[in-house]
Amino acid sequence: MFGTNQDLKVLSQWSMLNACRRRQAEEFLQFLLLQQLKSEFISQILQNQFLKRGLTALLAVPTEEEGYAEEVMVRVNSLKRMCQCVFDQIYQKYEAVVNFSRLDEIITDFALDGFSYIESAAQTGCTDLIQREVKEMVETYQSLERNIEPTRRVV
Repeated sequence: MFGTNQDLKVLSQWSMLNACRRRQAEEFLQFLLLQQLKSEFISQILQNQFLKRGLTALLAVPTEEEGYAEEVMVRVNSLKRMCQCVFDQIYQKYEAVVNFSRLDEIITDFALDGFSYIESAAQTGCTDLIQREVKEMVETYQSLERNIEPTRRVV
């Protein structure tokens, strides 16, 4: 199958690069693909209605009941698994073309840091601290959700 004129032009330009410039171009392409993957992940997380409802439901967990911290931990672990599933779907799309040496940063930077703060608070058992961390994560999520541009789904 023959490529488009643009494809042929890019291949022609590529063949003119020396080894050092090709390596630089490959590194730059990896950077761009990682940025695109991260953007797609964030967009999918912010548009995920199950995650949104799950975060909002964390605020509604009765604080006066015994086992509050444990219930928060169970729900947070469920939400973390949901984020991981979203990432896994996107990962499958990119795995053949992206070097994932910075894989942990992609997930941790956005989703898991907030959950780890809630988990740390839950481990202390301090209801006020747990509520503060949950509220902060929900507010951050809502703020990001309001500011994200609608994205096209790339299949």
